[in-house]
Amino acid sequence: MKIHISRDGQQFGPYTPEQVQEYLATGNLVATDMAWHEGATDWYPITQVGGDSSAVAPGMACPNCGTGLEADQVVCLACGHNLDDPVPSPEEQAAAAQPQSTEIKIPPSQSFEAETAQRSAFVNSVGWAFLIGCILPIFGSAGKWNFPLYDMWVKPSKPFGENEAMKPYPWEMMFDILSAGVVGIACCFMAASMHGRDRGVLLLSLALIIIGTSLAVPDVGKFELQVRTDLSDAIPVVSPPKSSDVDVPEIKTGVRFVNYFYDKMDFNPGEYPALVMVFGLAWVGIVAGAKVRFYRPDNMTAYVMAMVGGAAVILMWLLPLGAGIPVMTAIGSISNDMALGVGLVLMMLMQVGAAVLCFMNQRRIRPSLIKKYSNLAVTLMVASMLMPIVPVWGKVIYNSSNEYTEIAEKRYKYVTDQFGEVWTGYDVAYQEKYLKELEKPLNARISSVMGWFLIGVKYAAWLGGICILIPMALIDLLCGKREPDSGFF
Repeated sequence: MKIHISRDGQQFGPYTPEQVQEYLATGNLVATDMAWHEGATDWYPITQVGGDSSAVAPGMACPNCGTGLEADQVVCLACGHNLDDPVPSPEEQAAAAQPQSTEIKIPPSQSFEAETAQRSAFVNSVGWAFLIGCILPIFGSAGKWNFPLYDMWVKPSKPFGENEAMKPYPWEMMFDILSAGVVGIACCFMAASMHGRDRGVLLLSLALIIIGTSLAVPDVGKFELQVRTDLSDAIPVVSPPKSSDVDVPEIKTGVRFVNYFYDKMDFNPGEYPALVMVFGLAWVGIVAGAKVRFYRPDNMTAYVMAMVGGAAVILMWLLPLGAGIPVMTAIGSISNDMALGVGLVLMMLMQVGAAVLCFMNQRRIRPSLIKKYSNLAVTLMVASMLMPIVPVWGKVIYNSSNEYTEIAEKRYKYVTDQFGEVWTGYDVAYQEKYLKELEKPLNARISSVMGWFLIGVKYAAWLGGICILIPMALIDLLCGKREPDSGFF
C-alpha cells in the first residue's frame, strides 16, 4: 500500500507504511500531516497509518488514542500523551473535547485607589454644587440681595404690597431650597464614608424623592426665589433748580417670586415635556452608560445604556415640536440671536458627537479604545450643556449690569446737578450728605456684574446637581464596590 502525504497544500510520496513510521520517528513527518491511500474516501491523520511488526512493538499502543508505538517511544506523536502519565478518565477526555471560551476579561481602567478616589471626588463635587445652589444669595433689579435660606424663616414685617414687604415662602419653595441643602450634606458625607452599591442606592433614593415630589406637586421644582425688584418712578430728565431742599429720588422696591434662570434664558422645561423626557433618557444613557464602561469596559448593561442614550440624542434633535424641529430651531436662531444660535448649534454637534462615540464603542474593540471613547463621550455630553448657557448668560450679565448702572448714573447726576459748582469743604460735606443715600455708578456696576454672575452660578449648580444625581447613582450601582488590588489596602 502506497501512502500519499499532504502538508500545507503540498503533496509528497508515495511512501510505504514503514517509511511513514520511520519519518514520523525522525521528525521528517509530523502528527499534523494528512495521509491518503488508494481506496480511502478522504484524507486522514497520518497517525492512523500503521507500520510493520518490526517497527512497532507487539501490543504496544498509545493508551490515550490507540496509535501504534515504537519500543523506545515515551511520547505519543499522535496525541502528545506522555506514556508515564496516567490515562485521562472518560469525563476528563469529554471536558477536554469541549470548545473553550476565548473571551478575555478586560481589567479595570484604573487602580483601586485611583478609581475609588475619583468616584468619591465626583460625589463630593456634586454635593458642594448642591450646597452652593442652596447657600448663595440672589440679586434683584433693585440692587438688593436676598438670602433664601434665611428669608424662608422670616415672617413678613409689613403687610403685602408695601415697600420692602417680605412674603412668606410657600412650603413647595422651601422644599426646593432645603432639599438641595440636605442632598449636598448627604453627598459630602457619603463621599467620605461610603463606596459602591450602598452609596448608589442612597443617591438614587434621594433623586427619586426629589423628582417624584416635583411630578406629584406642580409647584415643586420651579426653583423660584424671592427677589426685590426696582419699582421706582422714572427719573426726571432735568434736575430742579438749586435750593436748600435737595430732591433725592426715592428708591421703591417690590418683592416677587421668580426663577431668574428660566426667565432670562426664555426657556421653561415644563412647556416641553416630550423633549425633556427624551433628553433625560439621552443624558442618563450616555453619562451613566459611557462612564460605567470607562470603569468596567466589559459591562453589558452599560453598553446597552450607552447605545440607547446615543439613539435618544438623535431622536431628541429630530423630534417634532410645536415650535419646530429642534435642529432647525437651533440653526434658525443664529439669525435672531447670535449668542443663543451658535451655542445651540455647538450643543447639538457635541451631543451628536457623543452619540457617535457610543455607537463606535463596540464590545470587541481594543480596551484602550473603549476607555478613550467612553471618557470622551461623557466629556462632550456634559460640556455641551454649557454651550448655550455661557454665551447667553454672559449677554444677560452685560445687558442687566448696563441697565442697572445707567439708572444709578441718572440718579447720581440728577442729585449732583442740583448743587451746581462746589467751592468749599462745607459744600462738599453738604453734597455728600445726600449722595450717600445713592449708590455710586462704579459700585452699581460691580455689584450688578457680581450679582448676575452669582445668579448664574447658583442656578447652574442647583439644576446641574439635579441632572447629575441619577447618573451618579447608576454609576455606583453598576460598578459596585471595587476590591483592592492587593492586601496592602
